[in-house]
Amino acid sequence: MSSTSRQLKKNHWIRRIDWKLVAILALFAIISVSIIHSAMGGGQYSANFSIRQILYYVFGGIIAGLIMLISPKKLMKYTYLLYFILCIGLFILIIIPETPFTPIINGAKKLV
Repeated sequence: MSSTSRQLKKNHWIRRIDWKLVAILALFAIISVSIIHSAMGGGQYSANFSIRQILYYVFGGIIAGLIMLISPKKLMKYTYLLYFILCIGLFILIIIPETPFTPIINGAKKLV
């Protein structure tokens, strides 16, 4: 077996997963979705928040998986650019508080 194939197996993305953390997060997800589902038993809400919470967990897992596929060296290389872009995005949300992405609810226009 060549050293490059050993190196690839050692740095494979599945080996980089912290399975204890995944198990803890899965347990947390199951508990939180079941608590949200039981809290909605009164029928006072028209939306099903437990399904929405499951979708948030799936979306977060996909984002975490995509970030995990990027090598840490590349991630460190673009950290400042990503930070700058996200700061500009937050600044735009402060300047223009009323968008379809940030609706006015009960008179609240901003988070800040």
